[in-house]
Amino acid sequence: MNKKGLTLIELLAVIALLAIIILLAVPNVLKVFSEGRNKLSSIQKNQIKSAVEMYINDYCTEPIGYNVCPSSLIMENDSNGIIKVTSGTISLETIASSGYFNESEILHNCTGNISINNGKIDLSNITCNFNN
Repeated sequence: MNKKGLTLIELLAVIALLAIIILLAVPNVLKVFSEGRNKLSSIQKNQIKSAVEMYINDYCTEPIGYNVCPSSLIMENDSNGIIKVTSGTISLETIASSGYFNESEILHNCTGNISINNGKIDLSNITCNFNN
């Protein structure tokens, strides 16, 4: 007898195999996407940190921009008599409006304020969300 098509059992076996493959693949694919979002967040935070360093060097370092440093940043003399930013906060918008990073990308995904503690830039208050 000439057999045409699949039997019901063969069709169910194929569907079951496809379901197993999907169950195994989907969590791994989701993990890759999550790791990609985390990496992108890390990259953007590094861009923000570099932008803050450039901003401070341009606006808050004597003598170039001593008078234009935002009042939210506290400056003190270091052991060599050089005035440096030691503490304070600055917003992402302030850095972006000064042209130190792509405003549309960073501000669309990241929010928060940058803190400076003991002369070190702290990005723990910055959150970047890439769920869109």
